[in-house]
Amino acid sequence: MLRHIALRITEKLKSAYPDATWMWQDKPELKAVLNGQTVRIITDGIENNTHADISFDRYARVHIDMLVVEEFAAKAAEQPEASVPETEKVPDVVDVRVWYDLIGRNILEALVTDLNANGHTRLTIKENGDIVIIRNKKEEVQTHLENFPARNYWSELINIFKENELKAVARKDGLGISWV
Repeated sequence: MLRHIALRITEKLKSAYPDATWMWQDKPELKAVLNGQTVRIITDGIENNTHADISFDRYARVHIDMLVVEEFAAKAAEQPEASVPETEKVPDVVDVRVWYDLIGRNILEALVTDLNANGHTRLTIKENGDIVIIRNKKEEVQTHLENFPARNYWSELINIFKENELKAVARKDGLGISWV
């Protein structure tokens, strides 16, 4: 039911902002939404707005109040993070289909369903298994796929994605996945 509500929010946002995407600031309880309580979402692709307050009235109409949320004080100068050497090596995959059935399928199906409900149409899987989307013109890691197959297995993986109604393209920055 919460996914249906998410799709209604996406539909309303996209009617005004075709490139809009969003995510729950804190995933709400279904009961709270159904009782008309206001929940906050984080928006992207909507000029001059960073958040929105969402509520449903007793007739199930969506009400959206667009917001700009920013820090009051200036940010302290950001310190560059020290580079952490990668010590773990991704093990070789013997059977890509088995990897997909045991690890990839459940994670990707749940993530794609949620991202689609929030207005996203694509993601990228990095060579290290990180799944990222673009938010505010920056990559944002959504989750990680353990033991993600090495690049030499990607052509087989692309075929498996195609069988599961996902479009996949090998790029230099990772494996691009789309579902629309």
